[in-house]
Amino acid sequence: MGRKYVGGLIGASPLVGWDGSASVLIVAGGGGGGAVMGGGGGAGGLLEGNLTLTSGAQYAITVGRGSTGSTGRSPSGQGSNGSDTVFGSHTAKGGSAGVTWTAGSVTSSGSGGGGAYTTTHIVANQPSSPPLTAYANDGSSNTSSSASPGGGGGGAGAAATAPTSTVAGVGGVGKSFSWITTTVATALGVGEEDSGNVYFAGGGAGGAGTVNPYVHTASSGGLGGGAASGYGGAGNDGLAHTGGGGSGGSYTPTDYPGGDGGSGVVVVKLVGNANYSLGSDFSNTSGLTATTYSDGTDSWVAFKCTATSGGGTTGTGTWTPTF
Repeated sequence: MGRKYVGGLIGASPLVGWDGSASVLIVAGGGGGGAVMGGGGGAGGLLEGNLTLTSGAQYAITVGRGSTGSTGRSPSGQGSNGSDTVFGSHTAKGGSAGVTWTAGSVTSSGSGGGGAYTTTHIVANQPSSPPLTAYANDGSSNTSSSASPGGGGGGAGAAATAPTSTVAGVGGVGKSFSWITTTVATALGVGEEDSGNVYFAGGGAGGAGTVNPYVHTASSGGLGGGAASGYGGAGNDGLAHTGGGGSGGSYTPTDYPGGDGGSGVVVVKLVGNANYSLGSDFSNTSGLTATTYSDGTDSWVAFKCTATSGGGTTGTGTWTPTF
C-alpha cells in the first residue's frame, strides 16, 4: 500500500498521510532506423513535470515499445513509428521512423526521424500536456547527394546534427532530470548514464556505407539510448527503457535493415513517501512490469514493458496508489 508510517511499529503509531506530490517522466517508444544508409529513428516523445496524485484513483498506464526498423530500400520496406506511452490523461507520442533509402512514407510523431537519399527529415510532433512539459526535436536531412549517408533522428534535448557527404548524421541528445540520479536509475533499470547524469529519449544516428561511392564515417546516437550508425551491417537498436531511436542500416553493397527503436518508460517519484510498496495497487497487467526503489526519504516507481524493442506488444496496466 502506498502509505508512510512514522515511528515505531505499524499499528502502534499514527498513520501520516502522504499528500500525493509526485514528479513524473513519461517516455514513448523510439522510432526504428531506415534501411540502406537510411535516417536514424527519432526518440520517443517525452513529458516531464510535477503532478498531485489522488489516493484511490485509477491511473491507466501504457508503455510503448520501440518500432521495428525498415527492412529494405523500397517504400514497402519502410519501418513504422514507435508506440505511444500513456500515464492517466497524459500521452507521449512514439518516435518517428527514420526514412529508408527510397523515401518511404513516415508520419510525424514524437521526435522526428532522419532523412535519406536526398529526402527531407521528419519534424517533431509532441503535443503539450499541461502541467507537464513536452520535449521533442526534429531529425536532420540528407540533401547533399544520393551518395550521402543518412540523417540523424531528433532527441528530447536537441535536434539531430545534419550529415555531410561523408559523415552520417548524429542523433539528437536526450534529456536528463536531477530527480533521477544514477543510483535511482541503476536500481530501476532505466535510462542511459553518462558523466553522472541519466538521459532519456536520444535520437538514432544515420546509416553509413562502406563501398565506393558510398564510403562514409559512422556517427554516434544521442545520449538517452539513441543507437550508433549501422556500419557494415544492420542498424543498431535503441536501448530498452529509454525511448531511444534505432540507427540507419549500412550498404556494403549488401542492403542492410535499420535498427529497432528502444522501449519507452514511465518513472514516478513519490516525494516525501519514504517506503512505498506496490502491493495490490498494481493490477490488470499485460506485458508491463513495475520496479520500486526508496532512499529512506522518497520512493520511485518505474513502469516498463517487456517488449523492449521492435516486435511484441506494448505493456498495459492499472496503478491505484492508496495513501
